Amino acid sequence: MNPENLEPALIAVAVLCWLGYRQTTWRAVSARMWTLPAILGAVGLLSLSSAITVRPTGLDLLVVASELVVSVGVGALIGVMTSFRAIDLARASAPGAAARRRARAVAAGATLEARAGWAALALWIALVVARLVTGMLAGAAGAHLAASVGVILLLLAANRAARVLVVSARAGRVEREHAASADRGAGLRAPAQVA
Repeated sequence: MNPENLEPALIAVAVLCWLGYRQTTWRAVSARMWTLPAILGAVGLLSLSSAITVRPTGLDLLVVASELVVSVGVGALIGVMTSFRAIDLARASAPGAAARRRARAVAAGATLEARAGWAALALWIALVVARLVTGMLAGAAGAHLAASVGVILLLLAANRAARVLVVSARAGRVEREHAASADRGAGLRAPAQVA
């Protein structure tokens, strides 16, 4: 590996490790979940705009389109695999970074936390490895745009956005079911009305 490629590779590994860690920890379900896909997408578009020096080939478009479909599908599947739990208010008031994060989420109106888990992390790692292999093969076949860093970031952004869409939809259902069961329980506990 060239020394000039070492720094971006180390940064990429660090980002992938950080994203993997985040998938296995409980995070509040809130609008802040859109931050990462937005940042990855913006950086990917900027990187891609500087990488486009020639017209994309048909192979470029085929590789990028097929990878986009797979990336979105895996993101949706990870969203389906995500578990939910109610935010524990007692843990939100405890000391520590996680508690401060929970307290901010509760103050913003979040009621649930989500975690994808280890199986979803393994699926996500498989997606990243497949993307790296596809990028190398595409680059060797002459599809240099498909092998660019900008495309990789856009595919990761699409993956995370699909996950957030599914998690948001499922969280809404979980909150409605929880509210409905709480209402039924309150009706059972309410004193009988005398006519």
